[in-house]
Amino acid sequence: MNQSIFSQATALPGATADALWFDAITRLLGAGASRRTTLRLLAGSTLGSLLKVGARPAGAKQGGKGKGKKGKKGKVTLCHQGKTITVATSAKKTHLAQGDTLGRCPTANQPPGTTCTDGITNGSETDVDCGGGTCLRCATGKSCASRDDCATGRCETGTCQTCVNNVTDCGFDDDGVTTCACRDHESGQRFCTKKNGRLLPAGTSCAVCQSGEQCFPINGGASGIECILPCGVPAV
Repeated sequence: MNQSIFSQATALPGATADALWFDAITRLLGAGASRRTTLRLLAGSTLGSLLKVGARPAGAKQGGKGKGKKGKKGKVTLCHQGKTITVATSAKKTHLAQGDTLGRCPTANQPPGTTCTDGITNGSETDVDCGGGTCLRCATGKSCASRDDCATGRCETGTCQTCVNNVTDCGFDDDGVTTCACRDHESGQRFCTKKNGRLLPAGTSCAVCQSGEQCFPINGGASGIECILPCGVPAV
């Protein structure tokens, strides 16, 4: 009888198994079943419950909903065939290899000189709104490609710098023959300039220097001023 009750309980499927296990154990205890039989039935009941708890329903995905976190992909703005586009950062290298450029496309029919006042380095500029032959020369400490990009007339290791010595710092002018001069600029810095300029009498204001010329007071202005172009090609 005990074996029959045990077989009946173990044969029943999951939905009513717990209730029937309980009933089977109760009947066994009431019928004076042996300790071994009762323990066997209890062990089977516990194992079955554990298996049900640990089981994963068919089709269920591991880790709850099974959805991994998607990392945010960066974006980059490019100029593609005259049109401003935004693409994923991962695609930047491919676009650049095809001739696209970083940043927004220039405005159509942009007037000459507009890039020299937009607050960014673009066009032929070597630094923000300066250099490149189309904008004013860059101030000391700004980036440069040649001395023609610098108000100081001297570009060293990609940076506009002042001078100390005519020969070692300024070298030859754009004609390759005339030596440039290192002079005291009105700012207190020393600039590389062309050899000759316009000498004006004492009391003359630096404001009289023409476009592209720089002002160099002589003896602090006591002996007049010189309006001279910087060393290199004519400045903008």
